[in-house]
Amino acid sequence: MPITTSEEKFVHELADMYDAERQFHYEMVSYADLIDGAEMMKKRRAVKLLTENRKQEVSTARKLERIAPRLGTSAA
Repeated sequence: MPITTSEEKFVHELADMYDAERQFHYEMVSYADLIDGAEMMKKRRAVKLLTENRKQEVSTARKLERIAPRLGTSAA
């Protein structure tokens, strides 16, 4: 079904943002598991790289968490 109004488009974009936020949380958990595995195998370089990637995911997720509520209130 085509989006016909700017309000409908905004709702769809907001839903996409919340989906992205949820995806970042799944990725952060996955990185934590990968880091644990790399630590058990004593793969220090892998731990370092995975930890850097996880920090980026955390940073992006926090940005989305700050932005999403403001977008929700601007639609009202």
